Amino acid sequence: MSTTYVRPYADTKVVRFLDKYIDTKVNKSHREIAQAAGWSQSNMITMIKKGDAKLPLDRVPGLARAIGVDPMFLFRLALEQHMPDDKESARMLEFICTPNEVEILGAIREATNNGDPKISDAQRVAIAELLAS
Repeated sequence: MSTTYVRPYADTKVVRFLDKYIDTKVNKSHREIAQAAGWSQSNMITMIKKGDAKLPLDRVPGLARAIGVDPMFLFRLALEQHMPDDKESARMLEFICTPNEVEILGAIREATNNGDPKISDAQRVAIAELLAS
């Protein structure tokens, strides 16, 4: 009888991000990343990157520094692994912002006199075009 091993966290945003980012943008070995992040075992990086283990939330700042990404961005991705998959939890994750996102939100609030604007389809397209350039 054959059993197939399923990586329990392989389909999470943080795993998809770390797997691609570390392989393409970080010029360090897993051992160097682990040491810089404060782990004694480099296999933790591999386990997290492949979806075998959750990224512990208390390790996010160290890992973010080790690979050169914004800690709030990485925290938001990691938090998804620790929360139930439902609409209320998803809404909570939307409120964790990086400093760059806070600046964009500030510009929106300034432009709308701190109102609560509802975004139209045309505005959504315009914002997407503006930020894609």
